Amino acid sequence: MGSSTTSSSSVPKVSLIDHSSALKDFLAIINPSKTLYLDLEGTNLSRHGTLDLISVLIYPDPKVRIIDVKTLGNDAFTTPSRKDNKTTLQSVFENKSIRKYLWDVRNDADALKSLHNVGLSGVIDLQLLENMTRPGNSLFIMGLKQAIESDLDLSDQEKTNWVKCKRDIGTRLNSGALGLFSRRPLTSDIIQYCAGDVRYLPLLKKAYEERCALTPDWLKRLKKASARRVQESHLPGYKPNGRSKRYGPWGANPASHFQKGRHLGRGLDSKVVSRVSSLIKAALP
Repeated sequence: MGSSTTSSSSVPKVSLIDHSSALKDFLAIINPSKTLYLDLEGTNLSRHGTLDLISVLIYPDPKVRIIDVKTLGNDAFTTPSRKDNKTTLQSVFENKSIRKYLWDVRNDADALKSLHNVGLSGVIDLQLLENMTRPGNSLFIMGLKQAIESDLDLSDQEKTNWVKCKRDIGTRLNSGALGLFSRRPLTSDIIQYCAGDVRYLPLLKKAYEERCALTPDWLKRLKKASARRVQESHLPGYKPNGRSKRYGPWGANPASHFQKGRHLGRGLDSKVVSRVSSLIKAALP
């Protein structure tokens, strides 16, 4: 089928890559100066399931490329770029100089490593960025749906379309419909779903960075926590659906959260700081 492109007023251009020639062309435009936003889909995405599709947005290009791993198989990761024989999707994913942003990297990294022996380096987990910069209780992590609904200023129509697509596919998945991402040809709603999960990641990154000024120390902490998520997903005892995955890595104690705000710098709402300060004073003997 090669590479096909679709678009609409509320959905970005989407290019489906299901042939080695199209993949070669795609890899030729990637270099260390590029920033990638990624999302993976499959049935029970993890070591226990399948990896069928990889959505890639190369910022600032709004086009979403969807790599059909189900069709390409391991060639999705070993096919060389048209520009040189050294650049493959695997080498791109494992190149720490190429920055990659994902929302909750854990099961994505698990599936890549377990099913295709492909690593991930240079990762920033945007779910952790949200958790780090949240002006409030940061005990629990936030899901992508909640983040887009609460943290992005989208038009009513745009938000409605995204939520409907997310809900419709989610309902089918929760009702036991298996293989939605492995059926071919791909349906337009699956393509829209995959594109939707990656298209707003750059806006979320911008929104969370504007909450406060990340100091070098906290950026270092974010990178380390993101890399730790990747490493932990490779461990033999990793549980893709473990209950402990609901928690953020920095706790929710008001005092520590206030200290977090001081380290992060400007940006915390003065009312939030005042409220937290009052809680701290009230807790002191």
